[in-house]
Amino acid sequence: MKSRIAALVALTGLTVAAVKSWRGAEAKRDAWNSAVDPVD
Repeated sequence: MKSRIAALVALTGLTVAAVKSWRGAEAKRDAWNSAVDPVD
């Protein structure tokens, strides 16, 4: 049972890290797009 909980915690942590890195990459893309193609 403990191993199952540990696996669940690890999976949750990986998911959170993936979402954070995806959002960070998305923000970088938005910044790059606005720098390359400024919109008034």
